[in-house]
Amino acid sequence: MTVVARGAAIYASTLPLPKRTNLPTTENYSESEVVLNLAYEPVWAETTTLVAGKVERKPKGTQSIEISIQSESNHWDSGWIPVKDDYFEFDAYLLEDTTNKFWIYARDEKGNDLTPNPEKIIIRHGLTLSEPPLPHTIGVEVINNDRKKEIDIIFSRSTPLPAFKNITYTAKKTLTPGLNDDYLAIKIWEGENLADPEANNIVGALKIRSEEIRRPIPEGADIEISIEISTSRLMKVQAFVPVIGQYFQERVYVPKESEDIVVEKVKEVDREIDNHLERIVNLNEFAQEESSASNIKKELNEIRMKLEELTEENKRYQNKSSNDPDDAKRVIEKSKEIRGDLSRIENDISVKRKFSIVLRELREYRAITQEVVTTWGGTSIDKKEFELLNYEADKKVDEENERALIKITKDMDNLRWRILFEQDWYIRQVFEELCENRESFVNIQESQRLIALGQGAISRGDGDTLKEIIKGLWELLPKSTVQAEEEERFEPGIKRK
Repeated sequence: MTVVARGAAIYASTLPLPKRTNLPTTENYSESEVVLNLAYEPVWAETTTLVAGKVERKPKGTQSIEISIQSESNHWDSGWIPVKDDYFEFDAYLLEDTTNKFWIYARDEKGNDLTPNPEKIIIRHGLTLSEPPLPHTIGVEVINNDRKKEIDIIFSRSTPLPAFKNITYTAKKTLTPGLNDDYLAIKIWEGENLADPEANNIVGALKIRSEEIRRPIPEGADIEISIEISTSRLMKVQAFVPVIGQYFQERVYVPKESEDIVVEKVKEVDREIDNHLERIVNLNEFAQEESSASNIKKELNEIRMKLEELTEENKRYQNKSSNDPDDAKRVIEKSKEIRGDLSRIENDISVKRKFSIVLRELREYRAITQEVVTTWGGTSIDKKEFELLNYEADKKVDEENERALIKITKDMDNLRWRILFEQDWYIRQVFEELCENRESFVNIQESQRLIALGQGAISRGDGDTLKEIIKGLWELLPKSTVQAEEEERFEPGIKRK
């Protein structure tokens, strides 16, 4: 068995399945059939080639299935291959420089013959043509710093095959050995909607399960992921966790969506259209409130037109007497495109709202710091520092540099506190306010001791000692609910290193 066959075999959802008998539709499906979805190379230069398959449907009441493949020339047969989790694979042996036909057989757990569909595959031994590049982007789902899910690109669209890449992420939470149903998931997607993973096609997932690890994987630990795609678009995915010295790989097989699955999936588009319309209404409400949202209004009008076209095309499809899988796929893809467009606008609005909050906080802290500097700023250094901070703030506002503005706001606040803590009256005021809330301290006995020391410092006029006592009392205050929840919160999955 090849290395790829032993690894996590993940088929991109656009994987061409040449020489594959179409799956039966709902109309011609027989209850006695085992419906198989097969992937293989129709032309292969070596004498062995991998064939992988998934059981799409099986007769009711069937508990287990075995598959056997036999060459028409009787030069080779696979023996009975057990199907595990609806998947199976084998290496077929080819006669050189000829066309090889293989017949497929199936039986249930009692040895009763079942009817496979398709019943045969044909593979020609000979030189192969070069494979086309990836038709869509391949990426993994990560959680960003705002705790939002997005796709991190591994292979860009049009990447030539074969392709290989190593990339390191970090664990988003601690994984402890032995915890049931706990895991770190590495989800792989195909598509161009990076801001909304579910608007793309799921390719597969590799799970690092808690019952498989020998030692804990701490939050933030490196996870080295390697992904290899062969010319036949077989994908091998492997994860290595250096802190525990373990490799992980999971057998996943995701062939191209069969025609009957596409026909079933298009039935969900009616519900998706309603969801799209509701999201457009909500986004329009935001656009009406924001005077600077003219571009958003224009984009929403364009998306609304796309939605009207989708609605009409979906109606035409539903009214047809026969279900054309190609028409169904076009309807599904248009719905995904609209979902991706809406997700992108929602993400942009989220960023703009956050920037708006940062600007509001900057204005507030700038005003109160201005008052403190003007009234109590005793040195020219304080005034010069505030002047420089204002200059930097104006520059970063023009650049829309959110991170820099957050730092400048914090620096302004620190300047304000530093000036105030040089004022004896303010230090006494802070101490008196802390004394009024003495019942709220987490350690009453220690707080009483510090308060007594503070009162002595005031009587002696010892401002430096009083400052240290105030810091000690602050440390005895309980954490806010928000702080406590923040420390406890963790999310599954991986994040960028």
